[in-house]
Parts: sequence; structure tokens; C-alpha cells
Amino acid sequence: MKWEATLKGKPALPNWLRLVRSSHPQMAYLVGSPVTDSQQVTVHVMAKDANTFDVQHKYIVISMHDDRKKFG
Repeated sequence: MKWEATLKGKPALPNWLRLVRSSHPQMAYLVGSPVTDSQQVTVHVMAKDANTFDVQHKYIVISMHDDRKKFG
């Protein structure tokens, strides 16, 4: 399985997000710490099977919320 991921409508992922392939070929992970003012991003993930040439596409929406506690 070959994994690819891009930001929806863009040629690559944002600098703070990366696709990490697992030692298990059927799995991959999106890893990162958001450094953005955006409230959410949509990631286009593609999985390509090298044996059958089948391609699966999924869109994953990642929502970011500021969870820091306010002291006052």
C-alpha cells in the first residue's frame, strides 16, 4: 500500500502536519501540532494498492480548538 496526503486543493500538507507510514502496510498516521490560525483543515488521503492498482480516497476534517485554561 502506498499512502499519500495533501491539504484539500493544495499540492502538499501544511508544514506542521505529516503522514507517517506504519510498519503495517495497511496503516498510516497523520501527526502534527497545529501552528495556524485556521479553525479546521481538510486533508485528502489516498491509498494505492500496488498489486491491484486500486486507489481509495478519503477526506479527513481536522478541527482545532484552543484548550488552554484561562487564569485570571
